[in-house]
Amino acid sequence: LELYGAKNRKLNGWKNLNDDRSPSGVDILPGEKTAALRANRPGQSYGMMYKAVNLDMDRFSILKMDVESVTHHWYLIMTHPSLPQGFARVQPDTNLTGTFLYDLADITGLQGVKDVRLQVGVSTNEQAPSALGETMTFKEISFLAPSQLPTGAKLLKKKDLKFQQKVQAVAAKPVKTLRMPEAAVVRPQGARAVAVAPVAGATAGKELL
Repeated sequence: LELYGAKNRKLNGWKNLNDDRSPSGVDILPGEKTAALRANRPGQSYGMMYKAVNLDMDRFSILKMDVESVTHHWYLIMTHPSLPQGFARVQPDTNLTGTFLYDLADITGLQGVKDVRLQVGVSTNEQAPSALGETMTFKEISFLAPSQLPTGAKLLKKKDLKFQQKVQAVAAKPVKTLRMPEAAVVRPQGARAVAVAPVAGATAGKELL
């Protein structure tokens, strides 16, 4: 059941308006082989599109999401009135890319035929005041039967769901080498010269002959 992919590039039924007709915070950008979401609301830390689906949860219990790129974070949410608080986080905010396979039966607990909504969104997931301009590009969104699961593929379950991100390498900063000052020689008038220790609290200097 392909919502978007090689056999269906039209994005029919996907919406970026809330039920009250207010903007949901993204532009939907169709492409030849991919589609993208771009956050468009200043002062809003997320934006999403959604699609209502009449889904046989027993037959199509796996969600496939293929993400090509993301500038910040993306997420997936499924909504249904019987879920706790009315929704389940299928994928918490993440900046990882690639192909993801979700066990919806385990994650949501839903069974039988259900009218659900699938939300696909972009976010900042931090104290940034706005996700404006952040994008994510995807290749496929599909519901699969267990028999369609590729051999050896990892199926993500509820215990696997968490905020995830690829940690970016930080360039090492140059370290300035500090040199200890050389001992100063003090020659009071009419006295023998004494070497003064450069560090406070060091052992008294040695007399010079």
